[in-house]
Amino acid sequence: MSSPVSAHKALFAHSCVTLPRDVRGGPSDRAPYGRHDALVRALAHMVADEDAATVPVLEAGARRHWAGLAEACRYEPATPVVGSGGRRVWQAFGVCRTVPGVFDDLAGAVAVWLDAARRELQPAPFPSIAFNELILQRYVDAAYGITPHRDHRRYRYLVAVLVLSGQGRFLVCDDRAGRGARQVAAQPGELILMRAPGFAASERRPFHAVVDVSGRRLTLAMRYGEGGAE
Repeated sequence: MSSPVSAHKALFAHSCVTLPRDVRGGPSDRAPYGRHDALVRALAHMVADEDAATVPVLEAGARRHWAGLAEACRYEPATPVVGSGGRRVWQAFGVCRTVPGVFDDLAGAVAVWLDAARRELQPAPFPSIAFNELILQRYVDAAYGITPHRDHRRYRYLVAVLVLSGQGRFLVCDDRAGRGARQVAAQPGELILMRAPGFAASERRPFHAVVDVSGRRLTLAMRYGEGGAE
C-alpha cells in the first residue's frame, strides 16, 4: 500500500489544489478537506444496509490531470454481449486492462484513505486491503454502458470506481431486469463505493448498471481480487 505522503502527492500532483496542512507538515492517512468524515459516513451508510455510496474526492485540477492521463491510454472494445440466456450482459465501452503504473499511486491513495475511514467504525466492516486489479473504462454517448450485472465473487470487500470525466447514471438494482433500480451519484471527481462479498460479514453482490451516458465518460475501477475467476 502507498504511504500517506505518496498517496496525497498522487492525488494532487499537477493540479491547482493547495496541499492541506497535514501534507505540508508531515504524513497523514486521512483524506483532506473533510473527505475523511465523508468517507466514514459513506461506509457507515453501507454498513446500515446500503449497496453503494459516493464521496467527492478529486478537485477540478486533479481530476483534469488524471482524466488526461486516462484519455491517452489505449482502449479496446469490450465484448458486446457476454453470458447466455437470462444471464446475458450488454456492454458498450472501451477497456484498458494494462493500466499505466502511475494509476497505482492513485489507487494507493484511495486505499490509504479508506483504511483510515474503516478504522473509525467498530467493528471495521472490512480488513485493510490494497487494490490489486485496476481497469480504465471509456464510455461514449450511449443509452447504456453496461446492463445490470454482478461482479465476480472473487472480488472482495469493496469495489471503488473513480469517475474522471463525462456523465452517466450509475444504478444499483435488485436483479438483472433492473427492478428496484436506485441511482447513485456519479459526477466527475466522485468516488463510488460498492459493497462486495465480505463487506460487513455479508456475501451480498449488488446488481449494478451504467446507463444514459453522454460525453466521454472515463472511470478507474479498483478491486481487490482473491483466487480464480467465478
